[in-house]
Amino acid sequence: MNTLSPSKIPTLTDMEKKSISKLKERIAVLFKLKSMILFGSKARGDYEEWSDVDLLILVDEEKNWSNREKLSDITLDINMEFDTQLTCILENATNWEMESVWLPLKDNIIQEGIAIEI
Repeated sequence: MNTLSPSKIPTLTDMEKKSISKLKERIAVLFKLKSMILFGSKARGDYEEWSDVDLLILVDEEKNWSNREKLSDITLDINMEFDTQLTCILENATNWEMESVWLPLKDNIIQEGIAIEI
């Protein structure tokens, strides 16, 4: 999986690049961010004008309702500020790496994902 700065990902608009950078900053205040992975049409390059930006957020903290709500609030604020459509999935990094997390998208994320520098 390639690791890139948001500014180096050609499929992202300038506002999407800025919003991802801001998202990283905001997440780092509340969570111990381990990894961010861009996946979906923006990672594959087959996006359309109104495609969303799919991000897997891996943190040390547990994936629970409270933490998912915190991430959702941050994402909503940033989407409103930058007029973007970031869509985030929160997962515990250890569980993800140990493959104890099963998502229908997991194989696709591993195959097509672009790790974002943190």
